[in-house]
Amino acid sequence: MASTYLTRTQSASPTSDKIGTISFWVKRTGILTAPANTLSAIYQDSSNRMHFYFDDTDNNFKIYQQLGGSLSIRVSTSRKFIDTSAWYNIVLAFDTTQSTSTDRVKVYVNGVQETSFSDTTYPSQNAQVFLTKGTSFRIGAFDSGGGVSDYFNGLMANVEMVDGLQLTPAYFGSTDSNTGIWTPLASSTIADYGTNGFKLKMDTTTPGADTSGKSNTFTVGAGTPTLTQGSPSNNYACMNPLKTQSGFSLTMDNGNLRVRQGQAGQNASIPCTMPVKKGKWYVEVQPVSGLSQSAVAFGIGQAGMGSTFLNGEVGGYPGSLGGVHYKNNGNIEWYASGDQSTSTGTTFTGGSVDKIGIALDCDNTKIYWYKNNVLVNSGGFDYSVCTASFTDPLAGGNLSIVGEYVVFMMAGTHNSGDDVVVNWNFGDGFFATTAAGTASDANGQGLFAYAPPTGYYALNTKNLEAYG
Repeated sequence: MASTYLTRTQSASPTSDKIGTISFWVKRTGILTAPANTLSAIYQDSSNRMHFYFDDTDNNFKIYQQLGGSLSIRVSTSRKFIDTSAWYNIVLAFDTTQSTSTDRVKVYVNGVQETSFSDTTYPSQNAQVFLTKGTSFRIGAFDSGGGVSDYFNGLMANVEMVDGLQLTPAYFGSTDSNTGIWTPLASSTIADYGTNGFKLKMDTTTPGADTSGKSNTFTVGAGTPTLTQGSPSNNYACMNPLKTQSGFSLTMDNGNLRVRQGQAGQNASIPCTMPVKKGKWYVEVQPVSGLSQSAVAFGIGQAGMGSTFLNGEVGGYPGSLGGVHYKNNGNIEWYASGDQSTSTGTTFTGGSVDKIGIALDCDNTKIYWYKNNVLVNSGGFDYSVCTASFTDPLAGGNLSIVGEYVVFMMAGTHNSGDDVVVNWNFGDGFFATTAAGTASDANGQGLFAYAPPTGYYALNTKNLEAYG
């Protein structure tokens, strides 16, 4: 979601105004970015309202309720939610009839109850909870009564609210026996969601459709939600803001798939979130702007180098990446005992016209690039020749890329007058908010502008489990 939200008006007579549970599945995009990232806000009036959000100052998750003009609930986790590559399941369970104050508000993350909090104000016994009582219920934005703000920055799915029951996470998810990952239940085990309860899968053309049987459908309050292929059950790769270089002007939005480099004189690079060292993988990238003077390149680099993904040196060669890239001037560049380059004779430009396909064959150490579905390097590039020009602090020496985990990456040198913007599509189905196309891989997964080459797959958790 970005500058969009869902909204509905609740019944003033809930099953209970003291007991309820809400479950969110969310994948964050922005961290430490103002304003606060709102999961939901329930509003009756300025003195009676509730707010669930990630705080932009510390990345803690917080619950806030004002009742009768006074603070009624304020709970802040000690945990910081900074993983932008994975989905979180956050379950909030309320029951103010409980005699023990800490039982009145329970917070669960990925099936486990949170026990460490940086701030706690628990509601008084039998106090109202505006989860089920508030008139205006918004998902993905804050409601101040005077306007909507603080939109959620990320992806959201499977939002469920149960009016009248304090439930555990077992009603919303379970641990996958093969992967050990907490995932949504295939079907609901909740018999009755209560008067104001709902279940929003957010995976159809009507994201606000209620499938709980209560017909508590939400409408789109603003903007147009982007319904991606990614979900908590099958997570797709995206670009990784935690691996950008400190002090470099790289910003991301649209689920960390739109990357912008906006400062002149910088060499910067960014990898994706899913490293691979076997299997065959396909991704597309759309150059949008900033290629008239600046150097922009797409390829692979070594993963696992610590918290910072090193300078791509795309104005020269990708020595510190221990990888190889295809640049907008038509060159393929890499480092192997010195800077190396060869021309494909095929350049690419911005303007959202060109789409670059990248097919990575880890089993045969080959990488192929396509411009608008036409192969530009016949026979592929054997990346086993690549070495890194830095000393890896973990390995104690220069490394070959062979046998190491690699990641799809972007690198760019920003020159004055250009504003570099590119859109990545790992199969989520969009270039920013524009549908990419209808082509999928051999498993029927992902949506691309062009069909992946035979035997190549979208980079997501299901395909990684099968082929990675």
